[in-house]
Amino acid sequence: MSQFTQPNEWSVLLNAMADDELTAEQERRFVTLLQADEEFRKEYVCFCQLLTQLRWQNDVEPEETSTPERQVFPVRSARLLRGWWQTSLAVVMILMAVIGWQRWNGSTQNASGQLVRVSGRVGIIRNKQPILWISPEEISSNPQPLHRGDRVQTGHGSSATLILSDQTRIRIRPETEIIVRPRSTGGISVPFGSMSAKVTPQSSRHPLSFFLPNAE
Repeated sequence: MSQFTQPNEWSVLLNAMADDELTAEQERRFVTLLQADEEFRKEYVCFCQLLTQLRWQNDVEPEETSTPERQVFPVRSARLLRGWWQTSLAVVMILMAVIGWQRWNGSTQNASGQLVRVSGRVGIIRNKQPILWISPEEISSNPQPLHRGDRVQTGHGSSATLILSDQTRIRIRPETEIIVRPRSTGGISVPFGSMSAKVTPQSSRHPLSFFLPNAE
């Protein structure tokens, strides 16, 4: 857990980002919030838009207030160049955040399920991306969509609950990994560990299957 608490945490992180003074720990927390907290993403975009607008006004103000008697040279000051650089950086960060979030989550309508509760250290692995660690505080107000092929891992003393799109409820026990509807099987794979499930009545044509190391 970070040493910051909401809502002061957001203010500290956003202002540190604007001043280019994020520590390594703050930067990791910043990325985690962008990935897992929809409200923080909205706040981040609004903050960057406001910051860009203010810096734009500050940069153009000297040109607008200059008098005809004053000779103006087409040379940008170091402060003006720095302002443009920071504005460009803010725009790039917004684009990277939006693109990264879309790649991670995809469309919620196409999600195979949602991670709705975690206890302890729980991670999600999607494709070849770095593992995303989910905290109980983040998941309580913002369930994490799960897509085909996602791996959910629990550590020692941790557990998780996910709900599939058909409302099947799966309880993942400690030291377990499950793969959500891999394309090769369409069911739920459990490479190691244990789990329990409350399964919604299934169609006889396409029943939900669970694939364990020694059983199906």
